Amino acid sequence: MADDSFKQEFLEAHNQYRKQHQAPALTYSDELCSAAQKWADHLLSINTLGHSETDNGENVFYSFSSVKKTPSGKAAVDSWYSEIKKYNFSSPGFQSGTGHFTQVVWKSSTELGVGLATDGNTVFVVDDSFKQEFLEAHNQYRKQHQAPALTYSDELCSAAQKWADHLLSINTLGHSETDNGENVFYSFSSVNKTPSGKAAVDSWYSEIKKYNFSSPGFTSGTGHFTQVVWKSSTELGVGLATNGKTVFVVGQYKPAGNMTNAGYFEKNVLPKVE
Repeated sequence: MADDSFKQEFLEAHNQYRKQHQAPALTYSDELCSAAQKWADHLLSINTLGHSETDNGENVFYSFSSVKKTPSGKAAVDSWYSEIKKYNFSSPGFQSGTGHFTQVVWKSSTELGVGLATDGNTVFVVDDSFKQEFLEAHNQYRKQHQAPALTYSDELCSAAQKWADHLLSINTLGHSETDNGENVFYSFSSVNKTPSGKAAVDSWYSEIKKYNFSSPGFTSGTGHFTQVVWKSSTELGVGLATNGKTVFVVGQYKPAGNMTNAGYFEKNVLPKVE
């Protein structure tokens, strides 16, 4: 388990490097720390370095010493950042052997989690950010429309992930047959890049400009927006599938939004509070 001095050193090392690359400082997220710790413990138990199946950005680090010593938060970050020497800024994009460096300085990442597992000789460090960003973007928008915050549901995340994987496999955007509310998002970039949790939610929310609050109800081209702010939805799931260039994001919601029963839109899609 990472103690306070390790965590502080780990955070400061990130932010010192990020500052040099004009990226804003990261802050710790309890949710990300919990997920990262769980994975670090698992890596130590199997004594093997590898990535989890998280949708968050993730860096992993391993070290071994024949003498027991206190792990350093800076050592892991320095090791990841050292990949800068292989990165070609003249031809930006995902390049083998540079992914830890690019995640450390990735400008749109805002939150950080860390997990540390050690038996004294062997050290595993995991750093976890997409899901947190996705949830927070939803809840910031919902707050503006007097809708309560959503929380993650493992069941919805599992269903959303399954559908996102399917969409990537057929390379086509579409809805599943779920009874849950569902938003889908697709993006393509000619260069490999880490997907942003906020980008999908911003895209869905942007449909607000087509929604007529004076005549509430389901209207074409506004369904993603209305589901994001739907007041009676309480749970959220997210799935992310990417091959580096193509990104599919699936959001699932419970109870489902966009119910067309009389009066439902008036009660659930409230005007923005300035």
